[in-house]
Amino acid sequence: FKGSDRKHHCRSCGQGFCDECSKQRRTVPSRGWDHPVRVCDKCVTKKGEL
Repeated sequence: FKGSDRKHHCRSCGQGFCDECSKQRRTVPSRGWDHPVRVCDKCVTKKGEL
């Protein structure tokens, strides 16, 4: 992150990421998100439900 970068939170793992590292959207039923929400690049590659 740069100090001026906006921080976003992955709705799956909860970690903070810049916009470039969290552009993907997926449902995260385990956290109650039944519609596509922001997830980080690491979580979006996980197999199965988040």
